[in-house]
Order: sequence, then structure tokens, then C-alpha cells
Amino acid sequence: MRKQYLAFALTGVLALGAVGCGAQQQPAETKTETKAETKTEQTETKTNWTSDKDAEAAAKGAGLTKFSCFEKVTFNDTDFKNPTFAHAEGVAQAVYEPGATKLTLREGASGHKAPLTDVDKTTLAQKWTKAIDGIDVTHYGAKEGSAVVITWSDGGSDFGVTYQGTGGEDVFMDDEDVSAIVHAVKDASEDKQEEEKKEETKKTDSSSQKQTSNNNSNNNNNNSNNNSGSSNNNNSNNGGSSSSSDDDSMVPNYTKNECMAMAFNYAGAGGAAKGEALDVSVDGPIEGGGTVYYNVDFNLGDVRYHVMVDAIGGSVVSGTQTFNGTTELLDDDGNAIEGTGTPAE
Repeated sequence: MRKQYLAFALTGVLALGAVGCGAQQQPAETKTETKAETKTEQTETKTNWTSDKDAEAAAKGAGLTKFSCFEKVTFNDTDFKNPTFAHAEGVAQAVYEPGATKLTLREGASGHKAPLTDVDKTTLAQKWTKAIDGIDVTHYGAKEGSAVVITWSDGGSDFGVTYQGTGGEDVFMDDEDVSAIVHAVKDASEDKQEEEKKEETKKTDSSSQKQTSNNNSNNNNNNSNNNSGSSNNNNSNNGGSSSSSDDDSMVPNYTKNECMAMAFNYAGAGGAAKGEALDVSVDGPIEGGGTVYYNVDFNLGDVRYHVMVDAIGGSVVSGTQTFNGTTELLDDDGNAIEGTGTPAE
């Protein structure tokens, strides 16, 4: 009877032990389920990119004042240079493709709709952030220190860089590579800001010079009235002042980019009917006819436009269009004037 009791007790202990083992395995199953539940899916959306001739055209198409793309950056013993350009829905793009690798740089204007990368970041196992010169750069990759995609924001723009192998091979950016890229973009952005400051200073200086010229002219006239005995000298001084005023009046009030925009708008570029201006060339500033102007030439489809824009008054002086070997004059609204067609040179 004692042996049966002991056997029963041992059986109970073993049963409790089995239950205990089952309880220890439960957390692993919960972790797996949680991971499955927290995984997100991205719906792939197609972005239609419009090819551009240069960075300036890509910036204009994206609504940026200028695209902060670098001319060249070097890492992994490779020079990334001579990019191709495009834009889509508020984002400018530069693609560098040396050899079997591709580096894609994108800059998004405020409120952009196009993505900063085409890579589904949820497929990359690791995400981490590091500060580079005060900029928080988010990294995505298979493991920390091996980034495939980086993103950051600076100066009112959002940036994204994607590094890929064109032959299907796995490539990545280490911390040194990321630093080189971010610094190259930052330097280009600072150059952009410096150019904008120079343009603003140029306009301010022009306005100040005109005001100074007017003040000098008034002072000379007063001196002439108060010193009749020195009329000859004062007349000479007034003549010199007038010449200075004429010189100041020939300083353009509108930049090259502003004159280009006027020409594009005059011809209807950017609309659904005519599309974006392509093969753009600009000649100027040119002084003549009592003003300073730019000649802007570009294509809209099969039509070649030549538009003269007054850089002082900010208006279109004249325009022509050439189609199928015939050149026609354009009216004030940018429409062809019937009966003005002549054979194109």
C-alpha cells in the first residue's frame, strides 16, 4: 500500500513537471505572433518621372529654387559623377551609374508626393539614426553600418539616397560613405544659398545705386542754381551724373531664371497641351535698344521657340515659333500671327 502511494505521488510530480515545461515554451510563440502582427505592408505605387536636360530643369519641374545635387562624390574607389536628371510630383532626381552600381539622389520640396526612394524600407531589417554635422540621418539596411537607403531633412527640403547594384549584387554604404554623400549634398546646398544671397544683394545694390544717382543729380542741380558763376563746371558735373544714371539704369532687374520663366509662360510651356520646355538655351544679358534682354530658345514638342525677354522691364519683347521649316511671328499672347510665315533659316 505504501508503494502504491509513492508511485501515485511520483506520477503527480511528473505530471506537474510536464505542465511546467509547457508553460516555459509559451512566450516564444507570443513573440512570433507579435512580430507577424506588427509587420506592415506597403502598396507599390508607380511614379511617372519626366526626364530633364540638367539640374536646373529638374529643380524647376519639382518646384525647387535649385537642386542641391553634387557634381561628383567618391567612395568605394568609385567616382559618382555625370548624372541624368528627372522630376516627379515635387521631387528632383539625379542618378549616377558608374559601372555596375547606381546611386540615386532625390530632393523633395515641401509637401512633395513622389517618394524619396523606390526601395520598400520594410524589407530592410535594421533602421538606425546618426547625426552628421548636426543633421539627423536615418539609415536602412540589412544590418547596422551597412546602409542601402538614407534619408534626412535640411534647409526646408527632404533628401533620400539609394545605393544599388545594377547586376543584382548586394552593395551597401558604410558610415564613411554616408558621411561623404551627406557632406557633398550639404556643400551643394550651401552653394545654392550663396547664389541666392548674391542675387538678392545684386537687386538691392541696383536699387541703392539708382537712389544714389538720383540724389547726386538733385545735389548737382541745386549747386548749379546756387552758384551761377560756376555754371560751366556745374553743367559738366551734371553731364557726368547723367551718364552715371544711364549706366545704373542698364542694370537688369530680373535674373536669367526669371526671364526664362517668363518665356516659358509666354509660350504655354508646362501645360498638358504643350508639355515641358526641352533643349533650352539662353543668351544674355545683352545690352541694346535702350534695354538689357535675354534670348531664350527651347522646344515644345516639334515646335522651336525663340523669345526675347526685357530683363529691366520684365516683359516679353518679341517671339517666334518654327515648325516644319516655317518661322512665324507671335502676338502678345504667344499665338502665331497669320500671314507672317517665312522659310526657316
